[in-house]
Amino acid sequence: MKRYVLFPALLALLISGCPRDPDAPELEGAQPCETIRDCAPDAGPVCGMVTNCVDGFCEAEPSLIIECR
Repeated sequence: MKRYVLFPALLALLISGCPRDPDAPELEGAQPCETIRDCAPDAGPVCGMVTNCVDGFCEAEPSLIIECR
């Protein structure tokens, strides 16, 4: 009985394969970056409300709060 259930389930899993990675849309006008520091205005300190670097581009609006020391 187990073979009748497991074989079709295994076959369906093998046929379906792995899902494709979604392609992120290109961000128009976004500043390219490698770190959060690249998104900081005027190369100032990276603290307070900070714009994050996501997938190689700076976010449009600040989304992180980093404590200034």
